[in-house]
Amino acid sequence: MIEHARKLGTRTTARYERRWAALLRDNDEAPAGSEHFIYVVDIQPLKLRLPPGLYVGSTSRTPELRLAAHRAGGDMAAAIFRPRGEGARYEAKGLVDEYVVHLPVWRSRELSQRAEGILAQELKARGHHVVSDRLKRTRRRRRPVEATSVPAERLVGELGTTGSPQSRSHRGGN
Repeated sequence: MIEHARKLGTRTTARYERRWAALLRDNDEAPAGSEHFIYVVDIQPLKLRLPPGLYVGSTSRTPELRLAAHRAGGDMAAAIFRPRGEGARYEAKGLVDEYVVHLPVWRSRELSQRAEGILAQELKARGHHVVSDRLKRTRRRRRPVEATSVPAERLVGELGTTGSPQSRSHRGGN
């Protein structure tokens, strides 16, 4: 799998090498069952504020059939390709085979989804904008609301001479 990482042009880290090695070992030991594939799609934004990038997915169908489903934009398409509100967010341009040609056919859905996550993280580490269901989502922090500056004299004037209702109860008031 080191060759795979070198083909990606990434600086291979021991962590990625260990993850790929463990995943390949698990795939070799798994009983033969259904076939699952990892695929990478070149995506172009349909909205100006979104960057172009790559979509990484896994499927039990062929990658070509999955690409056709994404392009159709129906219920079988990933959420980024389905129209919602004002329309779809991205358009699927085509498959990018150079990132997956060295990967095996996976023997289970769980293994293919793990491989999808590792590949998505590697591509993101290389600097690509990557969209995948297996990447951890990070929420953008909202800017804190700035407190409006109110002069102390105005606050005292609004509270009056008796102060706040809480201060009245401490003085034995109602």
